[in-house]
Amino acid sequence: MTTYIWELGIDMDALVGPANASYLPAAFVQPGEPALVKRPVVLSDEQIIFRIFDVTKNNHQGITIQSFTINPRPAIQGQLNVGPLNLQPTIPPDPSSNSPHESTYFSTHSQPTFPYWESQPVTVLPVATDKRFLLNFFVQVLGTTDGPRTFVHDPEMVVGPFG
Repeated sequence: MTTYIWELGIDMDALVGPANASYLPAAFVQPGEPALVKRPVVLSDEQIIFRIFDVTKNNHQGITIQSFTINPRPAIQGQLNVGPLNLQPTIPPDPSSNSPHESTYFSTHSQPTFPYWESQPVTVLPVATDKRFLLNFFVQVLGTTDGPRTFVHDPEMVVGPFG
């Protein structure tokens, strides 16, 4: 069984759009591999850990995660609307007590590590094996100086060998 990491980055310096929302950059990673997975194909019983990094460069502040929500929907017209994951992942409100972590997607020579939050693993359900899903991510945070902000990302996740 393979466990993947879905890296997401919140940036309190990012532009704020309608409804006080900002773009949430993201990348799908297979641990131990230096390159990103360009088109995720995830099979039944494989796991995904969601790791959220604070990639803010200039305006560091205390950030608390208020909620992390994944809204799956069918990516193919006529496909049954079934949930692809065994549960909605939970993210603790405060960053991991571990030291900052490297990111395959966000790390640079000038900033190799970031504060982060991490979910428990979620498992891809057998019912999702031959289907495609769009997963919409919503992260709501509370910054000590900027107040509440929502970060949003709408990637496509391919589940099953027919992606």
